[in-house]
Amino acid sequence: MRRRDFLKWSVGVFVGLLAFNFALRGREPLVLNSTGYRVLTLHRKGLSPEKIADILTKEYEVDYETAYRDVVEFLKEVRNLSL
Repeated sequence: MRRRDFLKWSVGVFVGLLAFNFALRGREPLVLNSTGYRVLTLHRKGLSPEKIADILTKEYEVDYETAYRDVVEFLKEVRNLSL
């Protein structure tokens, strides 16, 4: 995945979280893109943010620092939504 595509993924994760927030309020169903779903699934399996970022660097053309930062931000939002 090119950097531009990874940024689109990040926006997709944010949109997915917004949709999930609406779902919690009974407004809309949960919507996550495939990468957001993958991160959430790996997290629920007990993988650390470091390991998840490492996996993403192998699956997408993204550097570790960017992947790690985005994973941590995504998981922070997940915790804020009490998932």
